[in-house]
Amino acid sequence: MDRGSRPARPQSVDELVRQAENFNFNPNIPFKHWTRAADTLYQEAHFALADGDYGRAFLMLYRHSSLVMKLVSHPQYRDPDSKKLFRPLSKRTNAVLDDMERIKPVIVDEYAEWERMAGGVHAQQRPSRYEDYAARDPSLSGHAKVLDASENQELAVDLAQQELARRDRARESRAPARADGHRAKDWYHGDDGDLRSQMEAARRALRPDAHDEKTDGGGAPAAQHYSYPSISRSQAVSYEPQPRVPAPSRSPGPIRPPKESLPEQRSLTSPAIPGKVPLDRPPTLATEPRSLDVPPRPKKERIAFRPGAYLENGDPIRPVFVPNQLRRRFLEIAAENTRAGLEMCGILCGTPVNNALFVRCLLIPDQKCTSDTCETENEGAMFDYCAGEDLLVLGWIHTHPTQTCFMSSRDLHTQAGYQVMMPESIAIVCAPRFQPSYGIFRLTHPPGLDHILNCNHQDTFHQHSIDNIYRQTEHPNGHVYESDKLPFYVQDLRTK
Repeated sequence: MDRGSRPARPQSVDELVRQAENFNFNPNIPFKHWTRAADTLYQEAHFALADGDYGRAFLMLYRHSSLVMKLVSHPQYRDPDSKKLFRPLSKRTNAVLDDMERIKPVIVDEYAEWERMAGGVHAQQRPSRYEDYAARDPSLSGHAKVLDASENQELAVDLAQQELARRDRARESRAPARADGHRAKDWYHGDDGDLRSQMEAARRALRPDAHDEKTDGGGAPAAQHYSYPSISRSQAVSYEPQPRVPAPSRSPGPIRPPKESLPEQRSLTSPAIPGKVPLDRPPTLATEPRSLDVPPRPKKERIAFRPGAYLENGDPIRPVFVPNQLRRRFLEIAAENTRAGLEMCGILCGTPVNNALFVRCLLIPDQKCTSDTCETENEGAMFDYCAGEDLLVLGWIHTHPTQTCFMSSRDLHTQAGYQVMMPESIAIVCAPRFQPSYGIFRLTHPPGLDHILNCNHQDTFHQHSIDNIYRQTEHPNGHVYESDKLPFYVQDLRTK
C-alpha cells in the first residue's frame, strides 16, 4: 500500500494516552453537558470495537475515564442534580478500566508487529503532510484499508447498511441477557479521593514504560469583529410543503396523545441548549455497567474512510452522511409551525461505521417554540431513547420561518452544546421563504467554539466580537455528504 493511502505506522499506547488527555475541560460548560459527553465517548468506544478499531476504542475509553476524574472538580459537582448524573458514570468506571486492560495488548502487539516489518526503514523517512495529520486519527492506522469517502460514497452507504443490519440483529439477540451483566463497584458512595486515586493508579498501569513521540496542537487565529444579520419581529407567512414522500418504514413506535398524524415512526433526541434548558431527569445510559464485548482481533484489513475534513486546529473529523430526503420530511412535520411563523427543531441521530457517521433517525422532541427560538424539553426521554437504540446525537435541524438562512447568536450557543459532545456535529438551518433555502453549518475550532463557550451574555440575541465563528460543511468544502440511498425513520416523542 502506498504512503499516501495510510499512515506509516499504528499509534502506540502512550501516544493514544496523550491524545486522549489532550482536551480542554472547561468548567463554564454545564455539568450535564460534560456527563453527556462522557456517555458519547463510551458509545463511541462500543462502535469502534464493532469495527475492529482498537486504537479509537482505547482512546475513547481513556478520555472517558479522564473526563470522569475531572468532573469531581467541576463547580456544579456538589449539586444534587449533578450527583444523580454522575452516579452512572462512577458505576461504569471499573468496567471501563477492565476494557482498556483487555484492549491494550492488541495495540501493543500491532505496534510491535509494525516495528518488526518496518525494520527501521520508515524511521529514516520524513513523514508526509498526510501522515502528520493521520497520526492524530487512530482509525487510519494498523490494519486499516483507507478509502476516500468522496470517491466511494455509494460503497460507504452500502457497507454501512450491511453493518447496521448486523448490529441491529446482534442487539436484539443480546436484549434478554442484558440484566445478567456484572455490577461494577459503585464508587459514587465512596469519597472523591478514593475515585481519584483509583483512576490515577489505573492511568499509571496503562501507560507503558517505553518512549514515544509527542503530539502537536494548533493555534487560534486572531480575533476580528463579526456582524450578524439584523433580526426583525417575525410574522406568519404563507407556506405549503412539497408533496409528501414516504420515508422507510420501521416497527411501530411509542404512542403519543392524539394530534396530527404522522406516517413515520416517532422519535426523540437533542442535547440541551447550553445554559437555557433545565434537565428534567438524568439520562440512563447504563444503570447496570458491563464490559464491552471485545471481538477477536481481525486477521484481514478493515475498511476506514479518511477524514471528511480537518478542523482549524488540524484535528480530523469524520465524514457525515445525511439522507437527502430528510430536510423535506422535516419541513412537512414543521409545516404547521412554519405557517404560524414559529420555529421548530429536530435532532439528527445515527451511528459510526468504518470511521464515517450515518444519520439514520430524525428525532422530534418535546419543545417550546416561539417566533425566534425553539427549546427542547423532557430531555431525559430523548437520551433514554438514544441509549436504547444505540444512537449517537450527530447534530440538529431547525427552521427559520421568517428569517434568512444563517446561524443566529442563539443558534451558535445551541450548536456549541452539540460540538462539545462530538466535533463532527452539524446544524441544518431551513429557511423555506428565502434563497438559499437551507444550509449545513458547524462552529470553527478555533476560534468559534471556544469563543461561544466562554460567552457570558444572558440576552437571547447578541453580537460576538470575532469573525469566522461558523462555516459551511457540505462537500467539497466540508465533511457532510447527502445520499439518496441512505434510509432513515422519524421518531416523534412529542406529548403535547
